[in-house]
Amino acid sequence: MVKKFLSFHSDVSDYHRDAIADLQSWDPYNPKEWPLKIKVRNVIVISTMTFLNQFGSSIFAPSIPRIAEQFLSSTTVVTLGSTLYSIGILFGTLIFAPFSEQFGRRPIYLLGYSLFALMQIPIALSVNIEMFLIFRFFSGMFGSVGISNGSGSLADLFEKKDRGKYMIIYFTLLSLGPGVAPIISGFITQSSIGWRWEFWILLMLSAVVVLSAFLFLKETFPPILNRKKLERTGKLGENEIVAKRLTGTELLKKWVVLLSMRKPLHMLVTQPILICVAFTVGTVFGILQLVFMAFSQAWERLYNFNVGISGLMYVSISVGLLIAVFIALPINQKFYIYLLKQHGGESEPEFRLPMGILGCLLFEIGILIFGWTANYKVFWFVPLIGSTLLGAGSVMTSNPLNMYIVDTYGIYSASASAAVKVLQLAFGGTFPLFAESLFLRLGYGWGCTLLAFIFLACSVSIPLLFLHGEKIRKLKTFDLARY
Repeated sequence: MVKKFLSFHSDVSDYHRDAIADLQSWDPYNPKEWPLKIKVRNVIVISTMTFLNQFGSSIFAPSIPRIAEQFLSSTTVVTLGSTLYSIGILFGTLIFAPFSEQFGRRPIYLLGYSLFALMQIPIALSVNIEMFLIFRFFSGMFGSVGISNGSGSLADLFEKKDRGKYMIIYFTLLSLGPGVAPIISGFITQSSIGWRWEFWILLMLSAVVVLSAFLFLKETFPPILNRKKLERTGKLGENEIVAKRLTGTELLKKWVVLLSMRKPLHMLVTQPILICVAFTVGTVFGILQLVFMAFSQAWERLYNFNVGISGLMYVSISVGLLIAVFIALPINQKFYIYLLKQHGGESEPEFRLPMGILGCLLFEIGILIFGWTANYKVFWFVPLIGSTLLGAGSVMTSNPLNMYIVDTYGIYSASASAAVKVLQLAFGGTFPLFAESLFLRLGYGWGCTLLAFIFLACSVSIPLLFLHGEKIRKLKTFDLARY
């Protein structure tokens, strides 16, 4: 009787398990098969993390003279707050991108962003310039988790043909952050509450994102999910990469290797594609950060606008970013699908690049229009046309190149993107330091012309990759065994 009951109970359990499996038509261990709403939740949370990280990079730009006055320091020293923030992102990217490919994306997001939110407290309570600068560095480092792992997470979630339209959400928020922050900051600085509230507001926004991450963010890295699948079901598909569960000495050795930041740095110096992309993306980002730091001061000096109105001028850059995101990037995605069909469904990373060539042209034209019209104090609306083109060109150049890296390196795109960000963040951290002296010595006309020539030299890589990318990729293939 007991045996019959147990046999019956076992049959019922099997029945229910099979019924549940039938109802759940998607594989919980394969992110590319997840329902769209789960994928979109992940994209929104990660994109918002990236937005606030970039929001924090320029949040204090209009407040620089007031912070310098309060801490009895020079504006150049206060600008180090932006430089150290970028260096912090650089270090964080080199650490967190390889970590995510060993321990999974989700724990890195949760830990890093929780610490990013907490870092805003000592910044807002800073009693001297040293305290302000030190915690700006750590804020950038811990907040970098969205930038370092965002591209990798989207590569985990979407097939190549669908990836472009969802990357638009990610790059929209990534690009809008630096442009939106100074608009808010300008009015905060001018009000009675003072510059410290810029960071209290960032703390509140970050806390909401951290809570959302704990509630909605799921693990997406395939080898980690495959390991869980193997441990729970004992089943595994063909050619599925499984992450080892490291313990003891193995874990210690792996941590030492990861802390050496070897993987992204080695990829940067050995992969010709990454070298080409890194110099172009780095120059775009560096010039854009330089403009962000000097933009409000240009309106105050040349047009005698107050701090609030000067901060409002950043809207033009944000408008350019939005135009690129909602008009240019969808066109590029359609052109990618067209090239895909023309080649019988065979995808090549180079299909992403045509929009980048147009983006370079707009970036060059925009910075020259802004520089020379501002230099001669032409009616204020005309320089805004230049800054709008500058914003649009930056997205239209950077986005195709980042997509190119994601398509080329697949699930290891987090480390590849981290390699690109080495130069991007190094340029983004150092360029703003020269903003004040550049425009004081050369003026806005010749200063912007110099920046345009620097960018022209670096942007040659885009047509080079479009025409000969496949050959360049074969010069030095990516060898996973080295890591």
